Amino acid sequence: MSDALKALADHIAAARKDDVTATEVAFGELNVTVKLAAIPAFVEYLRTDPDCRFSTLIDITGVDYPERPARFDVVWHFLSMYRNQRIRVKAEADEGDMVPSITAIHPSANWFEREDFDMFGLLFSGHPDLRRILTDYGFRGHPLRKDFPTTGYTEVRYDEAQKRVVYEPVKLVQEYRQFDFMSPWEGAQYILPGDEKPAEGGREMMGWGGGMPGGGLLWLVIYAALVVVPFWRLLPKFNIPSWVALVAIIPVGALVLLWVIAFKDQLDGKGGAA
Repeated sequence: MSDALKALADHIAAARKDDVTATEVAFGELNVTVKLAAIPAFVEYLRTDPDCRFSTLIDITGVDYPERPARFDVVWHFLSMYRNQRIRVKAEADEGDMVPSITAIHPSANWFEREDFDMFGLLFSGHPDLRRILTDYGFRGHPLRKDFPTTGYTEVRYDEAQKRVVYEPVKLVQEYRQFDFMSPWEGAQYILPGDEKPAEGGREMMGWGGGMPGGGLLWLVIYAALVVVPFWRLLPKFNIPSWVALVAIIPVGALVLLWVIAFKDQLDGKGGAA
């Protein structure tokens, strides 16, 4: 097959030497690069030449190379059912170049060329009805260009209040994402269970101690002044050494001291009875 394709490439290059700029056999298919203006005559030659007979148009597409002076490759795919061979024809075109239409040779090219106009913005001269075919009326841009944003420019949705389809500019929290509006990634306006935050006052109070340098020590001093000092003065009245008040630094310790003071007489009575 490779030898047959190379022989076919030599045959085409010799017959259309003014049109063909390069030939290549890759991945079991013949690729031929042709001058843009020569496309209609070259396609007619492929269809009628006895050694070619590429009479079936498979597809017309484009490839976008934004960094290249001639930005686009326009690509035609043909099939020869007579010889069981395929050929890929390419031509370079800039953004404003007119690509010759081949609808007069292959009527099936009509919708293919409309699709390339819609997706890439390629302009086909001589096309009988060059308008968008996949996107909606008033659509902005050409989706298969490399510089087209993946999110698009507008979004279409059905408005229940207006009972009609409305067009709106795309409003996105993050770019290059599929959006689930039940996800907290999208800045949801609801609170998921377990995500409740403390009230503003509580948060400010916590921040006052925890956010300052040495905030933990400050709270410890305040707690000692409010709890330990009263116990320090109170315990000697119950014949308990003052230093025991240090136990109150621990919250559970303060609770234990309260119970000891409350039932000191019963404890002393039990001790005397023993």
